[in-house]
Amino acid sequence: MNTTTVRSRLLLVSLVAAVAAIALSTLGARASADDRVAPRADRVELVTSSEIVEELSATSLAVSCPAGSTAIAGGASSTNQPYTHVADSAVDSDGSGWHVAVSNQHPVDDITVHVWASCLALG
Repeated sequence: MNTTTVRSRLLLVSLVAAVAAIALSTLGARASADDRVAPRADRVELVTSSEIVEELSATSLAVSCPAGSTAIAGGASSTNQPYTHVADSAVDSDGSGWHVAVSNQHPVDDITVHVWASCLALG
């Protein structure tokens, strides 16, 4: 993985954490003083998984959030973007993680697909 890709991912993770903090801050402002939850960056955890996808094939990948947390963002990336087709990328229906459906359209080379989710600890 090159330095630009790592920096891009770190920037994306930081952005997601900031958005989560703002959302929690807004929710906290609407709650009574007794119900207020202080937004904390340590309440957001990034979970990831990677898988090799063979040439001209498709697969589904998923990551699960830790118990007591819910997915607030997620996505996928690959080692060969021009040949990667993401057919689906979404939070699980119960909020427990993130899933993606991808295909490798390269006629010769395998690709590595990375799926990730930002999970917000509840309570």
